[in-house]
Amino acid sequence: MATDRLITFDPATLSGDLGLGEDGAIVMTDGLETAVTISLFTDRRARDDDAIPDNSGDRRGWCLTHRQQDEDPESDEIGSWLWLLHREKQLASVVARARSYAETALAWMVRRKYARQVTVTAEITAPGLLGLSVEIIRRDGTRWSRIYDYYWTRHAA
Repeated sequence: MATDRLITFDPATLSGDLGLGEDGAIVMTDGLETAVTISLFTDRRARDDDAIPDNSGDRRGWCLTHRQQDEDPESDEIGSWLWLLHREKQLASVVARARSYAETALAWMVRRKYARQVTVTAEITAPGLLGLSVEIIRRDGTRWSRIYDYYWTRHAA
């Protein structure tokens, strides 16, 4: 059942795009792709001990996270830490961190019982390009999957 507006990730601009049909109407969806896009490609607030790539001290994150968590301590923080990697070298250890960051960003789906399982794989697919493959097994057992390209070097602070 279509209950949400479709937002997709545009790797060229590192931004979300509102899905529009050929007739210009907003595309409606069940919300899964939109939820994944927001979870992966918005900036989660960096932890106190995280190194900020531009040394600005700006830990980013959704401005209402603390208020939301004050009101509901069980609430999930929005976004991922992928933005912390944009100046990292393309090493296996960094790819492992990217996978971990993506898994953390999507873990709420299982905790909140929107999905049975979320699996993320990550690999370097070209210089400066991280490939993220996301597979979600929904509550009804159906599978949903997408592959995302993430340009580290374009994610400037």
